[in-house]
Amino acid sequence: MPTPAPDTGLQILLEVSPIGPRRGALEHALRDAITSERLFPGDRLPSTRFLAQQLGLGRGTVNDAYTHLTAEGWLTARTGSGTRVAERAAAGAGSPRPDPLALANPTHDLSPGRPDAATFPRRAWAAAIKEVVATAPNEAFGYGDPRGRPELREALAGYLGRFAACGPYRSRSWCAPVTPKPWG
Repeated sequence: MPTPAPDTGLQILLEVSPIGPRRGALEHALRDAITSERLFPGDRLPSTRFLAQQLGLGRGTVNDAYTHLTAEGWLTARTGSGTRVAERAAAGAGSPRPDPLALANPTHDLSPGRPDAATFPRRAWAAAIKEVVATAPNEAFGYGDPRGRPELREALAGYLGRFAACGPYRSRSWCAPVTPKPWG
């Protein structure tokens, strides 16, 4: 059942179910009030305490909705002057702002395990491989030591030596923690 917020100068019709995202419903109702020009730039919104009481919501829920809409640029908040509709919100009044999480074509895919192959330095990588293969000793192409190349073990031991007393030729059982040393 829609719940009105009377005596605020603002009529918010909010579908509040006993379960579900109440904050999202409030955010949607406020965005709708702005885009449908029932709220104008500079209009002051009721206090979180008053609106929560009128809508039967928790004050934290209303506060979170105000904070989120402020972060999105729909509202502005100043201590002592309350929460108001942002001046920029009028520019987008005819069309709702897109949800940043629902963009169809994001510019960067930050999913784990999904590198951006288009920006991979292929020429530099190929040049490095060519140089290494051309200068590697013959034994580097055989099976070699199962612990790995001595050069790699020495480089790793030098790095890991900051955190544990390990050497390139010690086994794991011979490593002991040490106090980290600063770089340099």
